[in-house]
Amino acid sequence: MRAPLVTLAASLALLVACGGGGMDSPRAVAEAVVGHLSNADMGGVVKLMPPASTLGDSFDCSAAERDVVDQLERQKAKYIKRGVRKAEKMKGLTYALDAFDLEGSKDTVVAAGEPFEGCVVTKEVVIHSSRMKLEVTKDGQTREESEIWSFIRLDGKWYLAKL
Repeated sequence: MRAPLVTLAASLALLVACGGGGMDSPRAVAEAVVGHLSNADMGGVVKLMPPASTLGDSFDCSAAERDVVDQLERQKAKYIKRGVRKAEKMKGLTYALDAFDLEGSKDTVVAAGEPFEGCVVTKEVVIHSSRMKLEVTKDGQTREESEIWSFIRLDGKWYLAKL
């Protein structure tokens, strides 16, 4: 059985959050996510995702059928609603980042002017996919989970993109 973390976040794409700021590295974002998950704080996880203004400044979706920012705002609302229900199940679980950027991790650079998800990138963005191992502990029993999380660099700061 996969950890509740995986079922909770499996459908995440680039979700948009209010506030949050950004961090200096994907690993710093991952460590912050792990801390919020251990506290069943889904609101904290959402705040590690890119704010709408930052995402909107980096993508031109005027020619797209659906604006990526609007679409992601709707997904964020669904995620928060599901997160409230799942948070109770996550109580008592603790997460630890055991390994980050294992073999197969990679960066994808999307230059300004290139297409991305039906939009056009207006400022260079970097997508970092990290293969990692998490230790999940409940009731004194620890299991290891292999995960791939994605992070996005916008305006020089890193944000959570997908668990």
